[in-house]
Amino acid sequence: MGQSYEHQQGRKLLMDMEHVIEFVQMQRFDDPLLVEILEAMRTPGGRRLSANAWAALKDTVIQTTGTDTRLEEAMGRVRVCIRVAHCMLCNARTRKAQRQGCR
Repeated sequence: MGQSYEHQQGRKLLMDMEHVIEFVQMQRFDDPLLVEILEAMRTPGGRRLSANAWAALKDTVIQTTGTDTRLEEAMGRVRVCIRVAHCMLCNARTRKAQRQGCR
């Protein structure tokens, strides 16, 4: 098929769902450079950044001291998302089995 295992599993997860929402526009960030960087990251095959966006990205400082807890908080959110996705998958499988007459 030419797709990674993760891609195949993600596709199967979505195909088993009755309703899927595709978000087509982001409005969380208002910094134009950040929006440009995120849009470039989401472009299939990538896209060249402007000189200003590239300079801003290179100037980004990532703190490695113990004072920045954003990574730990993000991992907690990822774990919650995985649990929610698992519950949705289980519910979808149950509904599918019920439609097929299984109990």
